[in-house]
Amino acid sequence: IEAALEKEPNNIDLWKELGWFSARAADFTNARRAWEHFLKVSPAHADASRVRGLLDAVTKLATALEAHLNG
Repeated sequence: IEAALEKEPNNIDLWKELGWFSARAADFTNARRAWEHFLKVSPAHADASRVRGLLDAVTKLATALEAHLNG
């Protein structure tokens, strides 16, 4: 996905997919970055509401995992 983004940095659907790919790999920082970029560039996109929910969920999960690890 990142190679495709180098060729098409304005392809908003690739940014959304990078968020999914990163979240599945438990790379929550990169997932947040990708989805934040998606929303910044295309806040009125048909999937914007869903992506906002995903961003919120991955942020909460990352925070909970960090708290658990730091005991």
